[in-house]
Amino acid sequence: MFIPLVLLLFCSKAQKSVFPQKGTISGKVTDEGEPVSGVLVLLLKESKIGKDLNGWVTDGGGEYKILMVEPGTYWVAAVKDVEGNGNYNSGTDPIGWYGKDTLGVTIPQSVTVHKGEDVKNIDITHLYLPGS
Repeated sequence: MFIPLVLLLFCSKAQKSVFPQKGTISGKVTDEGEPVSGVLVLLLKESKIGKDLNGWVTDGGGEYKILMVEPGTYWVAAVKDVEGNGNYNSGTDPIGWYGKDTLGVTIPQSVTVHKGEDVKNIDITHLYLPGS
């Protein structure tokens, strides 16, 4: 009876060290104070989109919750696919990011998720068309 308990305890600790608890990032996307639905919210490591892409689409109230977030530091970006064609079009699809609003411009800020942490209120308050 003692050996199975020891093995169970050992396996439980090994699983926690091999598969760290994942967290969540949630918030709301608005533009001019109005919630925006159907926006793809993405987590970016560094300044590029990698193969381990994680994201979510906002609901009717502009809210999102990204699950299974590995501990780490991310930039949170949003893209509204106006045409609904699944492609990013710089002339028509507005983008935004989480950050601090300064003089009418959003300065991107990173978000850090610790083991098992639920990071809330990561709101994106403006969507911009590139070049405008």
